[in-house]
Amino acid sequence: MEFSKATQQAALHNLTLEHKQFTHIIKYLVKKLPVISDDQLIQIIHYLCLWKSSSKSTSPNYKLLWNALDYECVRRISNWDLNRKLLVADYWFYLRLSRISQFNRTLILDLIDNLSLLSDSQVIQLMFFINLQRNVSPNQMRNLEKKLTTVIQKVSIEEIGIICLSFFKTESYITDFNTICSIMDQFCKGLSKTNELTIVAILKFLKKSIHKERIDSYIPLLNKCMLHIQNWNNFTSIHLALLATECHIYYPSLLNTVTEKFAEKIESVRIKDFSKLLQCLSHFNHFPESKFHKLFSDEVFKKSREEEIQLYPDSLLTATLYYAYLGYYDYRLLKAILAPAFKNHCNRLKPNNKVTFAELDYCVNIECKDYLGPRLNKEELRVLENRRGNISKDFLKGKSMMARIMQEMYDVLAETLNGKENIFIHHILPHMYSPDIIVRLTPNPEPLSSLYSSFPPECILTPPSNEVWACFVVIPATLDHNTRRVVGISKMKIRQLEKIGYKVSVCSYYEFPRSHIVKMKYIKEKLDCLKNSCTSVTCGNKIIQ
Repeated sequence: MEFSKATQQAALHNLTLEHKQFTHIIKYLVKKLPVISDDQLIQIIHYLCLWKSSSKSTSPNYKLLWNALDYECVRRISNWDLNRKLLVADYWFYLRLSRISQFNRTLILDLIDNLSLLSDSQVIQLMFFINLQRNVSPNQMRNLEKKLTTVIQKVSIEEIGIICLSFFKTESYITDFNTICSIMDQFCKGLSKTNELTIVAILKFLKKSIHKERIDSYIPLLNKCMLHIQNWNNFTSIHLALLATECHIYYPSLLNTVTEKFAEKIESVRIKDFSKLLQCLSHFNHFPESKFHKLFSDEVFKKSREEEIQLYPDSLLTATLYYAYLGYYDYRLLKAILAPAFKNHCNRLKPNNKVTFAELDYCVNIECKDYLGPRLNKEELRVLENRRGNISKDFLKGKSMMARIMQEMYDVLAETLNGKENIFIHHILPHMYSPDIIVRLTPNPEPLSSLYSSFPPECILTPPSNEVWACFVVIPATLDHNTRRVVGISKMKIRQLEKIGYKVSVCSYYEFPRSHIVKMKYIKEKLDCLKNSCTSVTCGNKIIQ
């Protein structure tokens, strides 16, 4: 075969397919492909693997040949046995064409349709190819899930890692909790001997497949991992913290350990991973007294970080916002982040960053009265208007849990206070998604709704200095699993409301009564607590000038 001789010649002289002397051979070969045998077709793919790789998959000669081979393999796949299909798939993987070849997509569909014929090891191969493809429908992944219930019991922890990564990359979830328990059991048994790539794959998968009603089942795994975390690198460690955060499990020793590990090797940690750590810390309002914070601030201003920040400026932006959630403000960092040049660069790369900048600016407005650095203008702040939850009549008549509870609370408050004059639903803090229920505790005949119905949406609604206002903050079930404390952005919201002068009463979904009589009692007790409290809780910030 002429292509065989060309392959030998290329190997001897270190040539690629792009050399002009091979153009005629390739064009002739492409014309012959439809009529050659299956064995000859696979032999050609084998020879192709022996060539020095072309610089790109789009290099003219290389693209012409592999596209023709890909087409021919797809045309014949239905006539091939399982071993031949998987052999060709392995060749495509070797050539680094799995993600872009039509054969790989066709193979995945074919194997999913014939799952009953696959051995356990072949199922793992299928999951590996799915991981490369990353584009499989949820229904197809559901079919796979049924097959995996038996496979997981019989394969190695590394193979379970491949399964988990496939689900993670396709943004799919395992719905059967017994299967998840099997994965966690196998994971815990082999943890001491498992490589960190596999550990990360399984932790990522578990984070995306959490069953909120079974959170207690994840605690033994977290405890087991804590015995090994000192031996892990920072990348692996942060994914354990992210899993605990997604479960709303407050684990102070885990957060402290990861923070100190980051501090010890600060120069090797990606800014993206700094942001992930601060996401975990801010979620639980956990601020470890650590050298990490000063080291982080110094690290991001080093010349060695300039290229990384240019490529991924949003990681530094979100890290700064998470610090704001914690009530920690480094003015040097704020000035750099809110500087027009950085802001414009960030927004060019990802227009959605405009929302994050606006959130940060409002935090600075409320909590950093002596900050004199760059700020956003009014027009830039208006970006939040399209993101906020609507508070129109349509919202209050909506079917969401938030809308239903707010409407019911509003009605019960009106009944308790003998009218609606002192009640008003409004976005007090423009950077928060959901509105709140304002209750004026100071007697005043003028209805709040008529006084503030035209209040500018980009402005913070601060209570008048001569009146006492309370705020009912309705939050979803964002509570720490251990202590039932408020977590996440809701914690910052409460702090900022208190800072601008509101008395705050938190009402979570899970505690709101169903019975009307109990609702009346619930609201009355909340109002009595608000009226009897002298002032709001003082919430201090950590300011670094």
